[in-house]
Amino acid sequence: MKFSHEYRKLQDRLFTTIREGDYYREGQIIECHTPMGAIKAKVLLKVQRRFNNIPEALLQYDTDNPELSAKEIIEEIQALYYRNPPGLYTDMTIYLLERQPEARS
Repeated sequence: MKFSHEYRKLQDRLFTTIREGDYYREGQIIECHTPMGAIKAKVLLKVQRRFNNIPEALLQYDTDNPELSAKEIIEEIQALYYRNPPGLYTDMTIYLLERQPEARS
């Protein structure tokens, strides 16, 4: 899974991500790639919601933008999908992820 920014949420033990499509299953350990490196996370839960029905507070947390409205955040997320941005009525998957401890040598 790729993240376009080094979001503050990635430092939390539990964090979310909103994606178009459904690519991961609950219980799966995935690698999250960020501009600063990679972390491992476990998929604890996934929920599907229409893009326009995702609560504003979740959108703000997910994108590190507490000052923006849901409409502004949706437009920012749509811009990340260069060729085929999701519409307001697109089913999006909200993943709740748990950061995994770093392996020690």
